[in-house]
Amino acid sequence: MKRFALFLGAGAIAAAATVVGLGSIAQATTGTGALDCPTLSVFNPTHYGLEVGATATCTIDNSGVADGPVDVFIKSSDLGTTTLTGTASGGTITFTYTAPANGCNTGIVAYGAAGTLANNSVISGGNSAAGFAYLSPSGTLVTCLSGSLSPSPSPSPSPSPSPSANPSPSPAPFGGVLAATGDNTPVQILALILLVSGLSAVIGGTLAWRRRRM
Repeated sequence: MKRFALFLGAGAIAAAATVVGLGSIAQATTGTGALDCPTLSVFNPTHYGLEVGATATCTIDNSGVADGPVDVFIKSSDLGTTTLTGTASGGTITFTYTAPANGCNTGIVAYGAAGTLANNSVISGGNSAAGFAYLSPSGTLVTCLSGSLSPSPSPSPSPSPSPSANPSPSPAPFGGVLAATGDNTPVQILALILLVSGLSAVIGGTLAWRRRRM
């Protein structure tokens, strides 16, 4: 029974949260107030273009709210909600907004305690939610990054090859010495001829001595 009661309690909480969420969504309806920013250029049918870091003074015309201070909300799924204090007079709300330095993508404008969305009837004659598109100094839309980029690792310097010791020259065979005479000086060539002649004489003498003994 305890487990069943806990299950019913959890279900009731989830249902209540769903009802509250639906109620919040239902409150975000498009109102009669039209966003009007005469100093800004139209970026698309529902947004004025606003350069990041720049300031603009706009009005929400025909809002229907009482004269006096009124909350104005700049809502963004990427940046959150910024709350400003506007001034209503004769149904027109005047407010000043500075786009954040990290502004990106778009945001919509709402007004009043319930967060009623301003419409785009001044921008393009429609009845959709109106707001700002955050632009770069070159006039292009700034795109929000989904996450911070990890810095690329710096390539580690390749180890410098240690100088290898010069190998000791291996003694060249006799045939190799003769083959290399083309790159030797005349003095070296003469020395090699004398060496060969001397060796030939020694060998010839040895053979002759052995023949005499036989």
